[in-house]
Amino acid sequence: MYRGAQSAVFRDLFLKEHLQPVNEWYRSAFRVAFEAKIGSKIE
Repeated sequence: MYRGAQSAVFRDLFLKEHLQPVNEWYRSAFRVAFEAKIGSKIE
């Protein structure tokens, strides 16, 4: 039981630690692509 709880906490920290930067990068890349698409439509 203790080990299960410990690994769950570790997994949460691991996911936060590694997914956060990926999410940030993905969002900024998506926004840049989206703005480029919108910009080319406006021009």
